[in-house]
Amino acid sequence: MPKNAKLNVHKEKEFGIYVLWKSLPAHAHGMKKSELVALGLTDPLIQRIIKIKSQTEFAKCFSIKDLGTLTDWNARIKKEGLSLPSLAVDYQRQHPAVAEKIILPHVAELQEKIREQAALLTSLKRENSLLKRKLKPVPSETSKKSPVSKPKTSSEISPTTKPEGETSKAFYTSLKDLFRRKG
Repeated sequence: MPKNAKLNVHKEKEFGIYVLWKSLPAHAHGMKKSELVALGLTDPLIQRIIKIKSQTEFAKCFSIKDLGTLTDWNARIKKEGLSLPSLAVDYQRQHPAVAEKIILPHVAELQEKIREQAALLTSLKRENSLLKRKLKPVPSETSKKSPVSKPKTSSEISPTTKPEGETSKAFYTSLKDLFRRKG
């Protein structure tokens, strides 16, 4: 409280400041000036009261000699509903409104997409099982009865064409000549 200010019996100014201090989130109490400036809180009064961590410290800072005054103020704040709502209370109050405005309009659309994807998944599974059945080799009667054939050796394999004719010899001769010219 300023040194040259008149003492007010009711201390309404201090009470207003106390209401503001009580409305601050608990984690904000005791913040450093640099942190406050970073958050955009440059008001000297806010910077002063946010440094206060307890009611006792508040009483000392604003020259309130009787701590019972703060107890009376707490009762008055509660009775009259004067405290500014904290962020948590705001969120709890806004939660149904947020759900109604943002989430609920899209629930039906999302449920429809889920149904479409479930139907697509079912059809893909059905198609997959059909393809597996088609690709599965079906054992036939002839393959069961026939013995397993062993691979032929090189002596058993005979060439299908024989280069013994006149045209074959001429062809090979022309190929030789061609390679000789290029080499």
